[in-house]
Amino acid sequence: MRTLHRFFLIAIALFPLLGSGPITKTAQATVPAAEKKALVDLYNATDGTNWTHNDGWNNPNRPDPCDNHWYGISCNSTNGHVTKLDLHDNNLTGTIPSTIGNLILLQVLDLDYNHLAGVIPHGISNQTNLQLLDLDSNNLTGTIPSSIGNLINLQTLDLYTNHLSGNIPASIGNLAQLNNLFLGGNNLSGSVPSSIGNLINLQALDLDSNCLSGTIPSSLSALIHLQRLFLYNNYFSGRIPSSLCSLTQMQRLLLDNNRLCGRVPGSLANLVNLWNNIGLRLDHNRLITEANPPLEAFIVQKSSGYSHWQTTQDSQSCFSWPMFLPAIVHQRLNPYIILRHPKF
Repeated sequence: MRTLHRFFLIAIALFPLLGSGPITKTAQATVPAAEKKALVDLYNATDGTNWTHNDGWNNPNRPDPCDNHWYGISCNSTNGHVTKLDLHDNNLTGTIPSTIGNLILLQVLDLDYNHLAGVIPHGISNQTNLQLLDLDSNNLTGTIPSSIGNLINLQTLDLYTNHLSGNIPASIGNLAQLNNLFLGGNNLSGSVPSSIGNLINLQALDLDSNCLSGTIPSSLSALIHLQRLFLYNNYFSGRIPSSLCSLTQMQRLLLDNNRLCGRVPGSLANLVNLWNNIGLRLDHNRLITEANPPLEAFIVQKSSGYSHWQTTQDSQSCFSWPMFLPAIVHQRLNPYIILRHPKF
């Protein structure tokens, strides 16, 4: 089930489309043949006869996808182009055909919560009018194509919970209109490209539950509108950049279950908008704090359940000399129950 907060963020991003976006087409124009072929190919490639809803599809008495109101399709009433394809949670199985790229004026492509396998077709990069691309909770494999950087009007990119591997392409930094980037729950590896700092409109960045490594890029400090940063369950190392503490709109900062080390920046307490109890997770790293009671109290306030502190020698910290400083410790929780899909 989609987490409530992610659903809320996507709904906000799409709200302008509800009032001024595509409308269902009247009989004034016919869907272009190449676009109808893309839809028919999708139906055939994903076992359309067994979809939960397939009204109008593959019906000789309803030949036009928009005039005849095929389920999940919206079109432009003037030129007949398909502008929205929404088949989320509809029991699609199989692969996404390459001809999906024929839908050149598509603004919304939502195929989440299905059983799609195979790779993300490069043809999607032709859909430069896309504002929402949601393939969350499928079984997609392969890499994120670098051509995804062509989707310069994209506001939400949701590839959460698939089996994608390889690096995050640097071209993702081209998506300057992006509000939400959800890449968690995959097998992505390598470091986070510094170009992600170009996404100055970003409000939510979820990279959790992957195999990402390296340091947390300082370029994230450019994301001044960021409200949510999920990096938990990876292999990030090094210190928490103090520059992150300038992101004062941050509401949730989850960095647990990594290899972070060294002192927690005292300026972390600047993030006063972090939600109480669930806004901060730093556990299962190699982090220490200076003798700073106000910072410790702040972390306890924002991290319910992680409030047990003790003074201990942290021989695995970033420092090469012994230090006796407070460290966060707590009983380890099952990440697949609590950490993988936070509820807020």
